[in-house]
Amino acid sequence: MSAKKTIPNNTGLLKALEEEKAYLEMLFEGLQEGIVMVDSRGIIQRVNREFERLFGYSSEEAVGKSIDDLVAPGALNEEARDITSAVVTGHKQILETTRHGKDGSVLNVSVIASPISVDNQVVGYYGVYRDIADRKKAESDLRHQKALLEQLFESAQEGIVMVANDGIILNGNGEFLRMFDYELEEIKGRNIDDIITSGDSLEEAINITDRVSSGLKVSYETARTRKDGTKIEVSLLASPIVIDDVQVAFYGIYRDITERKRATQRLDRSRQRIESLHGIARSLEKSDSEKRVYDCVISAACMILDFPACSISVIRKDRLIPVFFSTPDLAEVQREGFLPGEGLAGRSYMLRKTLVAPLDTYLNQSDQEVNHSSYLPLIGSPIGTLGVFTGFGSGSDRIEDEQPNLLELLLDHASEAVNRIRLHRELRAQAIHDPMTSVYNRLYFDEVIEKEVDRARRYNHSIGIVMIDIDNFKEVNDRFGHQKGDEVLCAVAGKLQEVVRKADSVIRYGGDEFLLILPETGEGTGRIVERLRADLNDLPEISSIVNFPVTLSIGSAIWDPEEGISIHKVLTRADDLMYQGKKKHHGSENENQGRH
Repeated sequence: MSAKKTIPNNTGLLKALEEEKAYLEMLFEGLQEGIVMVDSRGIIQRVNREFERLFGYSSEEAVGKSIDDLVAPGALNEEARDITSAVVTGHKQILETTRHGKDGSVLNVSVIASPISVDNQVVGYYGVYRDIADRKKAESDLRHQKALLEQLFESAQEGIVMVANDGIILNGNGEFLRMFDYELEEIKGRNIDDIITSGDSLEEAINITDRVSSGLKVSYETARTRKDGTKIEVSLLASPIVIDDVQVAFYGIYRDITERKRATQRLDRSRQRIESLHGIARSLEKSDSEKRVYDCVISAACMILDFPACSISVIRKDRLIPVFFSTPDLAEVQREGFLPGEGLAGRSYMLRKTLVAPLDTYLNQSDQEVNHSSYLPLIGSPIGTLGVFTGFGSGSDRIEDEQPNLLELLLDHASEAVNRIRLHRELRAQAIHDPMTSVYNRLYFDEVIEKEVDRARRYNHSIGIVMIDIDNFKEVNDRFGHQKGDEVLCAVAGKLQEVVRKADSVIRYGGDEFLLILPETGEGTGRIVERLRADLNDLPEISSIVNFPVTLSIGSAIWDPEEGISIHKVLTRADDLMYQGKKKHHGSENENQGRH
């Protein structure tokens, strides 16, 4: 009898295999990557739905075709076949490449090709394709954006530096390197504050770095230091660099504002100069002497217009004579006078325009108005027709652009002031002088007599008063005419001016009457009167005018501050004495006829 053979129950195993197969099928079809199963010859055995969607082939169109011919035609075919050859020999392949869809479109894909081994023998492989077009586009956009940013970084007109949170320099653009005169290798890896700050600004810079490192944005105008130690004025914008809400570094943007600062300073200085010149102009308007005007100009030129030294030469006859100086040293070395056309100042006066030395090639050492190396003429500017201003400096001094214009403005005001003073002096002279005889008139006497009295009281001095009358002057006019009479008056006035002192005043008091004011004479008035009688009673000048004896009647009196009487009473006393003398000469009848 034979034994009964037992057959194992494989039902559970088969069921497990069926479940696993179902799971793998679901996984195969449900993955978002395109999957292809290929045999060892590269022939497609199966594709999933994502493969169909990605490449546009249905399963029926793909199965049985060479994977390399299907999705890698033309130039891509060799690469694909190399991959297949490598995989079927057991080497897994991972790469990013391009493949073609059914419609000929080029697809950016990542490929993972893994061998399928059965009993240690490669029977085919799986190809897993992922569409990376979006990622490639994002990468392309990122590269484009990076290129733009790098070009912007390098071409920016501002100096840009990227700094780690601890202050270490990561990168700097070309303008930053040019601005501070460094090579990138010299600053990379070094602390930003050690590189471009020094001295007083170091603490400020460290504070800014700390603030930006803590997440704050900082905008500031300050000074920074170049490699050679020179200072430049900069505007600074420092801002954190944040990625995913974490500050990873910060950047600093520097703009060189040195020229802007200098321009602002020049503008402020110009504004201050103009405001000061307005004040000087008002002072010039109030000046009552040419000396005060020119002293004011010298002071303003040095203190407001910043000329190191200057002088003013006035025209006298045909020469320019230096008269006013900013320093005594300049007065000692400047020539006593020069002609219009000589030197910078002379040529400026002759041409009636401002000249600046560096622009004038006609200058040479032999025709300079100052032969001293410390005083080189830098600028000459005419003061109308009155004279010329000369600004001096050393070889290193230069004229600023606005100085000539402001100087001309100052000198225009000075010229107007001097002309006003001269006109006022001329009008004043006309007002207080007798137009015929050129001696003082009655208006002058009325204005100065009280001042003379006050001065005499202050110093306890006396004043001599002399009244003079031309005898028989009416007869001179009647016999020889008024023109001859006027000539007689002028001759008498001229003689009076010759015999008195400079401190004395000759006044035409009436028609043919003259008055002499003799300060500080006292008892000496009598001696002066006797000298006058001797000199004035023998007038050959009058004999040549009229053939008629012309004599003078003279009366004098002294005002003494201790007597306590008014100057007008003294004047009356002198007048009375004059007429008493006239009576003695001609008798009362002739005197009465001669009074008029």
